[in-house]
Amino acid sequence: MNKRNGFLDNASKDKSNYKTKMLFEVMLRYYKIYDLDLGTVHSQVFYMLYVADTNFTYDEICQKVGIGLTTLKTYRKRYETLSAKIIEKGIID
Repeated sequence: MNKRNGFLDNASKDKSNYKTKMLFEVMLRYYKIYDLDLGTVHSQVFYMLYVADTNFTYDEICQKVGIGLTTLKTYRKRYETLSAKIIEKGIID
C-alpha cells in the first residue's frame, strides 16, 4: 500500500504550483476545523501525506497518529474525493 499514485500524490510532487498550494491550504484548514469539531486526526494525516517535506511511510503515519492501515486507506480515498469536489466546483481558481 505504500505506492502513491492518486491525484493528490501527483500534485504534492509540485508544491510550487499556485493551484496545488491553494488546494492543500484549503483542505488543511478544512480538516483542522473538522478535527476540532469531531476529535479526529485528519489534519495531521493530510499534512504528513501531502504537505510535509518529509516522505513519511504509511507505517510511520499510522504509528504517529494512532490509526490502522485500513483507516489510512479510507482517509486517502476521502481526501481524493474532497479534492475532486473542490476542483469541480471551482473553489480554487
